[in-house]
Amino acid sequence: MTKRSNSVLGFVVLAAGCGVAAWAVQPEAKKDPPGAGNEQAMMEAWTKAMTPGKNHELLKRMNGEWTTTMKAYMGGPDQEPMTSTGKATISSILGGRYSKQDYSGNMMGTEFQGLGITGYDNIRKLFVGSWVDSTGTGILTMSGALSPDEKMITMFGEMNEPMTGEMGKTVKWVTEFKSADSFTFTAYEVLYGKEFVAFQIEYTRAK
Repeated sequence: MTKRSNSVLGFVVLAAGCGVAAWAVQPEAKKDPPGAGNEQAMMEAWTKAMTPGKNHELLKRMNGEWTTTMKAYMGGPDQEPMTSTGKATISSILGGRYSKQDYSGNMMGTEFQGLGITGYDNIRKLFVGSWVDSTGTGILTMSGALSPDEKMITMFGEMNEPMTGEMGKTVKWVTEFKSADSFTFTAYEVLYGKEFVAFQIEYTRAK
């Protein structure tokens, strides 16, 4: 099988002291770290970093119960995909700072369970996410940005391939909001020539 076909199944602190006299002639060594002594500025910075905002509200679009259809292109982009169904429950956690997804379904006839956390990092100003599931023992992490029309979140991350031995392979993950009752999550293979869809999950709000 080709690499493409396997893309789915993914201070040292150094100090020197010269005695008391040296401190007397090197006052810069006594400088306090940035923000020291300014508790108000420190509190304002932490408050800004921890307060949910517009981008956290955006993630609440996905809250609810969903039915899913997954298409996995195991044989590459030119082959018919393998299709499976599942369900997902998505909710806000930790005061609306993160979105949690509990996913269950099947993968090639085998029971499949997954857990995802998505958030917006106020410090980095990026969407961030992590994913674990019953098909592996690693933790996928990703980060990226929102499109100008606020309908798509594109994130990049790394995955390891057990069959090919590829470590830290870059992949692209795209969440696209179709309507209030549907969105898609698509994984793209981006390393080998023209990018292609490795798998896609369609989410439809359960009635």
